[in-house]
Amino acid sequence: MRVLLFAILSVMSLIQCSSTQNHLIPGHDRGYDVVMIELAVEASDTIYSEELQFYNIDAAIDAPALMYMEYGNWNKKVNGKYQDNIPRYVWENIIIKSKRYTIVTDGAENGEAFFTAFMIFDQEGNNCMKKEHLDRSKLISYLENKLKSLDAPDEVYRML
Repeated sequence: MRVLLFAILSVMSLIQCSSTQNHLIPGHDRGYDVVMIELAVEASDTIYSEELQFYNIDAAIDAPALMYMEYGNWNKKVNGKYQDNIPRYVWENIIIKSKRYTIVTDGAENGEAFFTAFMIFDQEGNNCMKKEHLDRSKLISYLENKLKSLDAPDEVYRML
């Protein structure tokens, strides 16, 4: 478990050094998409990862608001990838449908992009949004349903 946590923390450190790129998908026909984002560039290697982004939202911080309402305080907070004023929040050992995950939230709310985002890792540190991951569909459905019914009080948004 320590190795997994170290790996995720290492990726999170790399995320903070990555270049920012907006990923608003014009004409998308659903309220979400899984997009490939650049996490970091080291020497000649570029690290990419999949991120679940939701577009039909009220605020870019709907993802952390949802996680706070469902699971309470986050385990850590780091610089956001898309905006300085929207940090990434990390929840560790979150149980969804009897499995444990690490969930990282982020988002963008500017003239170019408007979305809230989730990165989800299983206990082995695998990104659950990869097409071949067995939990991908159930996690997308779970989060989509939760976001549709999100009714977080204003205090939660002010706290984030």
